[in-house]
Amino acid sequence: MKHFAVVFTGQGTEEAAAFATALKSEVAPVYTEEAVVISLQSYMDRREVHVSYKPELLACDLKEPLSRASASFMIGHCEHAFIESLIQRICQEKRSEERVKMADYTKQLMEEEDEEGGYACRVKRLSQEILPHLTLEGQLNLIGLFRFRLHGYQNELRELAEFAIDEYVMERQYQDFIHLLKYFVYVQETKVPYVHLVHKGDYEFVLLDEQLQPIKSKQMESVVVEMLDQDLNYEDMIVSTLIHVSPKKIYIHTEEPELQVIRTIEQIFESRTHICRDAPFPLEAKRPIPLP
Repeated sequence: MKHFAVVFTGQGTEEAAAFATALKSEVAPVYTEEAVVISLQSYMDRREVHVSYKPELLACDLKEPLSRASASFMIGHCEHAFIESLIQRICQEKRSEERVKMADYTKQLMEEEDEEGGYACRVKRLSQEILPHLTLEGQLNLIGLFRFRLHGYQNELRELAEFAIDEYVMERQYQDFIHLLKYFVYVQETKVPYVHLVHKGDYEFVLLDEQLQPIKSKQMESVVVEMLDQDLNYEDMIVSTLIHVSPKKIYIHTEEPELQVIRTIEQIFESRTHICRDAPFPLEAKRPIPLP
């Protein structure tokens, strides 16, 4: 039998056991227990996963399941610590609790990608990068391989972390702005009993007073704005007009209450808003509309 060992230094009992389990699951569908023997050994300063295999087995054939098991192990046990360390270096000026939130948000993005089928793709990409570095002789240190050899994988994690940091900062700024607007609405006196915000479809809205007359304002016009290019500007315009008009109640007529602009209005005006999901709003109506 030929032998090699995967080494986990320190008190890596949990890591060694996790890798041994991953390797067994990769090897079992291909080889018998007699052809490849996997065992876990403990020493004073390290844990080792010993792999013994019959000499007639081609090394390249055994490297494939070894690379996949290594990839699964690194994704499960190395990348989160790497991301936390990376964010700590990038965002040294941020408070520790903010860095924790950024790391958590990065992990959340990765988990969402995995749930959508991205996990298998990540394992495949990583295992392909690991493969050239594997040897089936002597000892293999997976943690060292992760830290000093897998530059492509680390760059991928770095790009994801930088994206998550940017998203977190923008979301934080957005929430601070929403909080400021909520305070402004709270201290401002109401000027009219209510208004109707009518969603005509896509990104076209019209604002009507209690007599169903369009509200004239420099900040508000019934226009269609492309979502990808200018939806934030249009959202600002609607919110700005509503704050200017300062209604006691806002009746939002829409069949798409999940739109970002509508959710933003609900955040800012809170209990003043009411979603109307009944029949399409009759813009040509001349009589008052019954209020909920």
